[in-house]
Amino acid sequence: MADDPTIFYRSGTVNDMFQILDLYSRLYQGFYSDPTVIDPIMFRKSFSSENIIWAIAVANGQIIGSMNFTMDFGNGLTKVSGAVVDPKFQSRGVALELLRRGIKNINEQYPGQEIFFGCVRTLTSAPQKLTAQLNFRTIGIFPNIHRTQIYETQILTALFSERSLKQRDTNFKSHP
Repeated sequence: MADDPTIFYRSGTVNDMFQILDLYSRLYQGFYSDPTVIDPIMFRKSFSSENIIWAIAVANGQIIGSMNFTMDFGNGLTKVSGAVVDPKFQSRGVALELLRRGIKNINEQYPGQEIFFGCVRTLTSAPQKLTAQLNFRTIGIFPNIHRTQIYETQILTALFSERSLKQRDTNFKSHP
């Protein structure tokens, strides 16, 4: 669209905390299950954690999207969660770009992170399509475990680096 504002992407800081919380509050009306974005004290601590990165999207000086990446350095795993985009900016690739840039930044800054994973909601097909665009694989399903306003199924997806696939144990036998 010709009059669309430019969207900027960057890492979040503690100074972004209230705008991010406001975005979650407006979209989920208090029904988001992750305590990190519900509890202001936990949320504030996440910005000073060395293993959590917040990716945000900004338009016209307002945060219009957010996603977080929690790294387990010892195992090379990164959990992707908390994707939220202002409804006025949905279907414009904001979440995809947050995910793409977050993965790229982590791969550059923390090369030992070999696997990115997350649970995607099934209320709509958008989250599954988003992760599929970046070659995440569907590896599991969790029926009725996530409570927002209704119980819904979650799908576990993961993006494996080539190195992680080469290192996996393939010497296993089927059970009779």
